Amino acid sequence: MLFYGIFTVSAMKKMIQKQNRRPWIYLLLAVVILVSYAVYAVFFAKPPVTYEDGGKKKELLEPSISTTSSAPSQDKASKPEESTSYSPPASSDNLGLSAYVTDGNAVIITKLYGYSDGTCTMSLRKATQTVTRSAPILYQSEYSSCAGFSIPVSELSSGQWTVTLDAQSGSTTTSKQILLEVP
Repeated sequence: MLFYGIFTVSAMKKMIQKQNRRPWIYLLLAVVILVSYAVYAVFFAKPPVTYEDGGKKKELLEPSISTTSSAPSQDKASKPEESTSYSPPASSDNLGLSAYVTDGNAVIITKLYGYSDGTCTMSLRKATQTVTRSAPILYQSEYSSCAGFSIPVSELSSGQWTVTLDAQSGSTTTSKQILLEVP
């Protein structure tokens, strides 16, 4: 009888241990599902079509891309002509511009929505003083940007400066202005 009682206690312990594993398996399964969803959201989800500029939410204007082709001629040797044209946005709503002073430099940050190439010209103006820099537009999938603007504060006098960004792509030039306070 003693042997039967030990066997029963041993069997009960094994059953309890198996039952205690079940919640851990469910928890592990839930963690794997959440991690899979997070990986999908980070790497495969499309970015939103709006952006914030100065605290205002604005709609992203997509560039217009048109493809035309002519009908094939009767001659079998000729191929239809295809052309693709790109038109950059003409609205300043597609330009994100911010500026700040840090570590002795005035740093200008640009976000160009709908641009694939071109040139950025940045001008800082205060009274009769003007500082101008140019840089190419660097294409990125979410938004493009200017190659970078960092001006030593030693080139600028203290006070309020007007920062103007001109983004030129093809024959279209779009401008945006902000103010920068130099201490």
